[in-house]
Amino acid sequence: MRKRVTSVTGGLFLAMAVCFLCHCAGNRQQSQATFISIEEEVALGKEVSVQAGQILKLVRNQEVSRYFQEMTNRIGAASDWSGLAYTIHVVNEPDLNHFSLPGGQIFLFRGLLESAAAPDQVAAVIAHEMAHLSARDGVDRLALKYGSAMAAQTVVGQNPEIARQIIVNLYSEDTILDYPKSAEQEADRKCVKYVWKALYDPQGAVDLMYILRRAGKSHPLLVSLLCKTHPSLSSRYKTVIKEVKLFSAATETISDTGEFLRIKEILSRIPY
Repeated sequence: MRKRVTSVTGGLFLAMAVCFLCHCAGNRQQSQATFISIEEEVALGKEVSVQAGQILKLVRNQEVSRYFQEMTNRIGAASDWSGLAYTIHVVNEPDLNHFSLPGGQIFLFRGLLESAAAPDQVAAVIAHEMAHLSARDGVDRLALKYGSAMAAQTVVGQNPEIARQIIVNLYSEDTILDYPKSAEQEADRKCVKYVWKALYDPQGAVDLMYILRRAGKSHPLLVSLLCKTHPSLSSRYKTVIKEVKLFSAATETISDTGEFLRIKEILSRIPY
């Protein structure tokens, strides 16, 4: 299973790399990336979405998709890039994993959703990825690692070995998902702010880290992909605890645990 997940996800990365290499200009002030504009990143996101439906093993259920997309829209309005149209995808794999790709594409693994006990915990995951997207961290990694390939853009589509290496390296040291530790810490801090502004309970971020840490001890294989691209769960746990203390308790929070549990029940009936 591990090899299959890496390969299919790498297929998305290949699509991203091709679009990136073929469309070059402009930047966003908050980002160090200088090879891709906002418009091009949005177009890239649309292509990623199309490719996701063809390559990844996704959950295809209207009620599940609608529920998490509505949650995503709510948090997106509270993010630092509220004008970006975020799209949520549920990957039908048991891993406790999540990632995002440029252009607003967020991927949550089914195992993570099934492990969550409350919607606030899932909200924290989505907010974490939105923090990366708002900072254009993924685009920065593309520019850093593949900017030199600009001169060889026509070769990429003609040499399958180059494409294969990009796919193989998705969860290796040569992936764009290996954000600097400082970027991960900032995403964990901002996720607390986003969920608080969206009227979710920030404590969900702490509870989520507890779940991930517990899974890391009892079922390490299920968090292996996540741990390849993130700092230690213990350090992340400390970061969110410290950040949550900075926010006062909201006078009003979204309470739809019943609906969340109903969606989880629907998800449990969908075959892997």
